[in-house]
Amino acid sequence: MRTIRKNVILAVLSATILVRAFAMQTPVENLHEYTLENGLTVFAAENHNVPLVYIEIAVRTGAISQTPETAGLFHLYEHMIFKGNSLNPTAASVTAALSELGVSSWNGSTGVDRVNYFFTIPSDKLEEGLAFWNAAVRFPLMRPEEFESEKKVVMAEIEGDFSDPSSVYSYGINSRMFPDAPYKTDPRGSFESVSKATLDQMRDIQERFYIPCNSALFIGGDINPQETLELVKKIFGTWSNNENSAPVQTVRQNPAPLSQTEYCVIPYDRLPEDSAYVEIYYRGPDTAFDIEDTYSADYLETLLSDPSGIFKTQLAGDEELSVPGTDYVYGGYRTVKANGLFSFGATLSRAQENLAGRAVKMSSLIQDKILPQIAADKSLYSKKRVRQIATNLNDDMMRSCETAGALMSNLSFWWSVVESSYYYTYIDNMRQVSQKDVASFIDRYFTDKKPLVAVLVNPVTYEKQKTAFDEASFTLITQENSVWCNESRFARDETKVAHNVPQLSPQDVYRVQDKTSSQKNEHVTVPVESAVLKNGIPVYVRKSDGHMSSVYVAVRGGTESLPEQMSGLESALFSVMAESSAKYDYESRRKISFETGSSVGSMCKMSGSALCVTTLDKYMPRMLGVLADGFINPVFEDKVMQNLLLECRTSVQKSQNNPPSLLFRTLMDSVYKGHPYETTVAVKEDSLASITAQNMKMLHKELMDPSRIFVVATGSVDTKLVVKILDKTLGRLERKESGSQQANPEIKPVVIEETAPVVKVHPSAAGTAYVARVFASPANTSHDFIPAVLASQIHSDIMFNVVREKYGACYSPSSSVIGSKAPVGTEILVNVSDKKNFASYMKEARTLMAQGKVIEDVSPDGTYVFASGAEKLDSYKNSYITSTYASSASSGGMAERMVYNLFQFNDIDYDKIQLEQVRNTTFEEVLDVFDRYWIKGNARWFAVCGDGDISF
Repeated sequence: MRTIRKNVILAVLSATILVRAFAMQTPVENLHEYTLENGLTVFAAENHNVPLVYIEIAVRTGAISQTPETAGLFHLYEHMIFKGNSLNPTAASVTAALSELGVSSWNGSTGVDRVNYFFTIPSDKLEEGLAFWNAAVRFPLMRPEEFESEKKVVMAEIEGDFSDPSSVYSYGINSRMFPDAPYKTDPRGSFESVSKATLDQMRDIQERFYIPCNSALFIGGDINPQETLELVKKIFGTWSNNENSAPVQTVRQNPAPLSQTEYCVIPYDRLPEDSAYVEIYYRGPDTAFDIEDTYSADYLETLLSDPSGIFKTQLAGDEELSVPGTDYVYGGYRTVKANGLFSFGATLSRAQENLAGRAVKMSSLIQDKILPQIAADKSLYSKKRVRQIATNLNDDMMRSCETAGALMSNLSFWWSVVESSYYYTYIDNMRQVSQKDVASFIDRYFTDKKPLVAVLVNPVTYEKQKTAFDEASFTLITQENSVWCNESRFARDETKVAHNVPQLSPQDVYRVQDKTSSQKNEHVTVPVESAVLKNGIPVYVRKSDGHMSSVYVAVRGGTESLPEQMSGLESALFSVMAESSAKYDYESRRKISFETGSSVGSMCKMSGSALCVTTLDKYMPRMLGVLADGFINPVFEDKVMQNLLLECRTSVQKSQNNPPSLLFRTLMDSVYKGHPYETTVAVKEDSLASITAQNMKMLHKELMDPSRIFVVATGSVDTKLVVKILDKTLGRLERKESGSQQANPEIKPVVIEETAPVVKVHPSAAGTAYVARVFASPANTSHDFIPAVLASQIHSDIMFNVVREKYGACYSPSSSVIGSKAPVGTEILVNVSDKKNFASYMKEARTLMAQGKVIEDVSPDGTYVFASGAEKLDSYKNSYITSTYASSASSGGMAERMVYNLFQFNDIDYDKIQLEQVRNTTFEEVLDVFDRYWIKGNARWFAVCGDGDISF
């Protein structure tokens, strides 16, 4: 399903100056596009809401470029980007440089059509940020010893996927829908190709793909576009194409891969026994070959998403299929360059009854009845309907581009699969789609085509119906018949492996000189406007620029006030509030959501919950009525309750069978046994029976006391209008005589007892392990909290350098502290490859941190080069500040933070206090907190692994 939308919006930019770069006007507000002489495309978006800048560099490559000999190597190359370059020679110095930039999170990803690298930094670090990516992408060192170490990490990822049912399912779909070259859909690649990868192959990738005419820079935030362009030209203008053109990477995959309908089934342990997914796949258009068809595909997808449309109502209304509701029917297409899929799907209840036959019926119903009806219905293509669709898409774009980072990420996707011009002219082209176009599309892609019909079902249910599946000719999806690299025809051919590729001539890497001036990374927070409804409910409004607004109606309470057997009850209640109410029933809500792109959601925390809406300003008056009615008058319709219970059972099933979720649930249940936090926001297996309409009604009655309620609004909202509308609803709630606004129960610190490690065995963790070391940490109101947060950031970097980089013992290590009244701290390892020695490596990292040593580099003989933690502390403070600002970049993020501050601290601007605490924290305080909690505090071990063979 298309997850990112695109269109033409708003105002034309002022003209840009052409200085050794080609400038293109864009129709997107505050967006500039340039092309340097070397072919590098540069996008710059101006947004001064927060003092941050998002930088991404993308390369048009990935799985689409792969052969059996290079499958997985583009992902491996992405990893090597962070292993050292001419500016930062080692992985340790790369990590140190990221910390110096004040980066709160960074990453790279390898997809089918794109490899990209990105982070958000303070805007006064723009030049340093551009210099960082310039060195990383253009001048990687590719040291042999680092290369061999990183190969093991990537191989561990691939091996872990072989036991994960979601990954096996993905393998199964792609191997059947793209049988000629399934490796072009799989960025993970093959174990064999990665294990035998050579540095010659890495150099070949660099020379042919990592060139400016095949790359783009995306820079958005608190910037001046012209000044940014001059920096880019200075830093990236010398990047050479190595006399290469952008590679042609598109090989047409078979548009009709199946000669007959194929039926498959996979036991999927993350579903409850009475529920199943049925998914139906057809080949879809590819932008490299069928670009005009993508508009018809999107138009059809929009029709499929209509809750009152033919597709959803007919599937949800078929009694034999037994679909819980229109929300459980989905269909669509995601634009891609050369491996397009169009999918239809639904959740089926009563999975124990004739599941195979119902899956066959669903496929026939869609192909033989529903799609022809959509093609023939003239009303779906009227001028009025086209205007509505264009408006919806326009709204989608404005929502998805609320922040500069979101806009840049959006553009990066579309640049990689098509061109930016496609993005800019999308709405105009969508307006031209006619009934004839969609009918022709349906005929070419679905009529008489043979689909793949796949059923995902709980293993217990599958065993009970195995005979029926066999008789209906369903193939069982397994690792053996689905993982493409198991097939001999895709074996690595040594004669096709790149050999003797010369290393590119070294060039002087760009280094930032001492700056004569620098802006201060501070942000002036807009004051909060306060108002009061006629019954005393306070309303807090903080305004910001943009086209989006958010309103949260919050009530103090939360899981702290409920017994353990009521876990999940409050979040269930707020889910009902978001789904149905006296004036707006389930179907009305679906219609409103489709028309406005808005929906009511919920936020549930330990100290309270909120009902919320984030929407375009023009829809806010309408959505305030929907929000208030849901809060005051929820209706427990049978359909809503059935769907809620299905979601609860599915959530429990996932928590028991997804290894990281199982690890978290196990440690939380063990650590908080007998503590108020034993009650959780999420439902537990033992609390499912308490999720009843009667219990929710009792809780709702208790919460509807104005003394416990407050409202937060953010964005370009009109305070008087918000108060006027809410006074007619929330303002009529009667205050209770006794006044039930009571402090939540006193929460005592958690006590960690050192007991034997808790190990859970699960087949989805075969070949690896997920490990956590847990200890008590300071409450978020304690003076120790901010030093503990900074300690966890520094310690995470040390763990990365020691546990992963030095020993290659896991894929991802980290340390963190939870912000609550009785929190715990953790050290977590994801995808452990060395299950015998990881604990000693973690201890080594802990020892270095306790000594105040921050790893800055690694010397040629392999020994660490240390820096004083006191010298590096400001970098970690900047990282904290960056994350704080980033969380408030959107109206919804700003509102959620304000609500959380009131729940936890009864101070709407408590983050200001914390920022001041951050600036005043000393490294001595950081070390003291680390010593008391990480080193001397009691700790417990938890793990989930495939065989139980693990040492602590």
